Amino acid sequence: MSKVDVKALAEKLKTGINKNLGKEVAKTITTKEELLQVDDWIEMPEYFQNAVGGKGFPIGHITQIVGESDTGKTTLVMAAIAQCQKQNGVVFLIDSEHKFSFDRLEKMGGRPDEIITLPVDSLEEAWDAIPQSHESELVAG
Repeated sequence: MSKVDVKALAEKLKTGINKNLGKEVAKTITTKEELLQVDDWIEMPEYFQNAVGGKGFPIGHITQIVGESDTGKTTLVMAAIAQCQKQNGVVFLIDSEHKFSFDRLEKMGGRPDEIITLPVDSLEEAWDAIPQSHESELVAG
C-alpha cells in the first residue's frame, strides 16, 4: 500500500469543491481558535469528547464521517442524531446508500419520524436538494 500525501489530497479536494461551487466554501482549519466560529455544539458523551478533543458536532454545519467498513461510522451517526434531537435540533440525513436503519436509530433513542431524509445517489444531488428542502420548510412554516 502506497503512502498517501493527506495534505496534498485535502488541498486538491478543497480546490475542486470551491471551483465547482464558484466560491470559497471549503477551508482548512489550522488552529483551535479558528473553530470558535461555531456558536453551539451537539454535545456528545464524555468518551467521545476525550477521543476527539472537542465537544461534539458543530450545529449548523455539515459533518461527513468516512472510514473503513465496520468501524462504527453508522453507530456514531445514530448517536449524533439522537443527541441532536434531544437538544431539539433538526436533522437532515443525506443517505446515498439507501440502507439506513431507522429501527436501529429508534432503539438508540432517536426519532425517525422527525428526520428530513434526502435519499440521493450522489453528494452533488444532496447539495442541490438541501436548499430545496429548506425552502419548502420555510414556505410550509
